[in-house]
Amino acid sequence: MADIFTGTYTGDGEATQAITGVGFQPDAIFIKKETFGGSGGIFATKDMSVADGKLMVGDNAPGTGFISTIDADGFTVGTDDSVNASSAPYHFLCLKENATDCKISTYTGDGNATQAITGVGFQPNVLLIGSEGAFEVNWKTDTVTNAADMNDFGTGQADDRIDSLDADGFTVDTDDSTNAVSTTYYYVALLNVSGFIGTGSYTGNGTDNQTENNDLDFDPSSIFLMRDGSFNNACWWTDSLGGDATMTLDGSGEVADKIQSVVTNGFTYGAHGDVNIDTVPYFYFALLEGDSQPVTTTVPEMMAARHRGATQPELIPTEMIAV
Repeated sequence: MADIFTGTYTGDGEATQAITGVGFQPDAIFIKKETFGGSGGIFATKDMSVADGKLMVGDNAPGTGFISTIDADGFTVGTDDSVNASSAPYHFLCLKENATDCKISTYTGDGNATQAITGVGFQPNVLLIGSEGAFEVNWKTDTVTNAADMNDFGTGQADDRIDSLDADGFTVDTDDSTNAVSTTYYYVALLNVSGFIGTGSYTGNGTDNQTENNDLDFDPSSIFLMRDGSFNNACWWTDSLGGDATMTLDGSGEVADKIQSVVTNGFTYGAHGDVNIDTVPYFYFALLEGDSQPVTTTVPEMMAARHRGATQPELIPTEMIAV
C-alpha cells in the first residue's frame, strides 16, 4: 500500500529548513499552519516545478516560497508564512504512490465536456485535482451522492468539474479548474484500503459530542471533512494536533468543537457548523498511520509514524525526538 506519513514541525523563517525523518521521498505533500496567519493549506506534488506548491483554498496558481525541494527523506520548505513563519507550528501529510492504491500524476485539459482520464490502475474512492492555473483545488469522494460533482476546499460543492470516478480513473467536465484547454492538472487518486484508507459520510443533527464510526475499519490519524453545500471551508484534523482542535484550510487557525477525538473505527465531533448542522450531509476521507519507527530528526517537535502495515498507529514519545 501507499506510504503515508504525518508529522509536525516548527518554522524557523529560513529558506533552508529541511523536514526530515519521513522515511521516503514524498510524491505528494500537504502542509497547514496551526495558528492564524499565512494564506492557508498547501498542496504540492512531485510533478510541480521546484519551489512550487498550490494553496488549497482560493483561485491561486502554484507559487514559489512554499516547497523548495522534495528530498529523499522529506522536503525543504521556503519562507512563505504558510509553511515557515518563525516559531509557528505546522502539520503535514506525505504520500508515496504505488500501483495498487495511490496514483499521483498529471493530465492535460482539452476543454471538452467529458474528458476521461485513464491509466490510474484502479477506481478511486478519493480524488484531488489542482490546476497549474489560478483555480481552486477540487476533490471528490465516492460518498458524494447528490447532483454536485465535487467539493473545492474553500467554497463547497459545484458542478461541471469532476463528473465521475471510473474503473481506471475519472472523468472531468468543462470547468477551467479541472479541464481548460492545454492546461496541466496535478492529481492524487486514492483507493480505499481496509485498515488504512477510507471514505465516509454522515448527516448532522446539531447536537454536541457525536460519534461517527459507521464507515471506517480503523482509528484514523488524519481526516479531511467538508459539509454539503456552498460557502464553507474544509476541515483537516491530524493526530499531531492533539485534543479538541481542527484546522480549517484557509488562513485561520485551529478551532475547537469540530473533530474532537478519535474512537474505535471513527471519530467524535462537536456542534460547530463546519461539522454538524442539523439535517446537512457531511463527507470525509481518512488515513491511518501504520508501523511506527523511531525517528531521529533535527526538526523540532517532530512526532510521526511511518506506515508499513501495522494495525495501529503509535506516536513517537517526545523524549525520543532530537531537537
